[in-house]
Amino acid sequence: MQQSGNAKGVDGLQQCGNAVQSASMNHHKERIDEIIEMTGAIPLFDRIDNTQVAMIAEEMKVVRLAAGKRLFSEGDESGYMCFVVSGKLEAFKQTRSGKSVSVLTLSRGRTIGEMSLLDHFPRSATVVTCSECTLLVMTRERFEYILERRPRVGTALMLAISRSLSLNMRRTMGQLADLQDSARAVTAATVIKAEQPRAKQPGFIDQIMNRKQSGLPPFIRQFG
Repeated sequence: MQQSGNAKGVDGLQQCGNAVQSASMNHHKERIDEIIEMTGAIPLFDRIDNTQVAMIAEEMKVVRLAAGKRLFSEGDESGYMCFVVSGKLEAFKQTRSGKSVSVLTLSRGRTIGEMSLLDHFPRSATVVTCSECTLLVMTRERFEYILERRPRVGTALMLAISRSLSLNMRRTMGQLADLQDSARAVTAATVIKAEQPRAKQPGFIDQIMNRKQSGLPPFIRQFG
């Protein structure tokens, strides 16, 4: 998939977020209920108490992006994570040669950018929407607010994020093992093919002897 969109995804994210925020001023309860319902699509919230989910929902916002939009780019400053409620996104990683390679596809229920809540390192990949997407967004600022003001809720969310990171790590390790196994198989096949004995080509004397044994005229007479 070709990455498209001139503006960085964070700009589009802010625009959508501002629209949701302004629309929710007169419909706060409705917005919270909507977000709580959306968390049902995210396995990360399955082990969090419903009351705590409601408190977390108060600190999140809904973002909707069209297909082909860049959520963020590799090297961007990080400051929020996303929960995929619907749609599909693709993550790209730049190689040393400068080529952009697809490394991951994210769909309903997956999370993006968990580490941005825990550290201040730049984004490690570029994420682009493959279709229309609905996301729930938690910023580092609101996450730290929960930890400070509602420590029990913050701890529950932290544990849930840790489990998600662990699961993603296990999944990645499995994929790396499969890739390494495939690479070894290809290398072994190449070595075996290179070591196969080649058919011996008859030498000059052998050609002469073969002609004599077959009853053909002597080699020298052919050019006489």
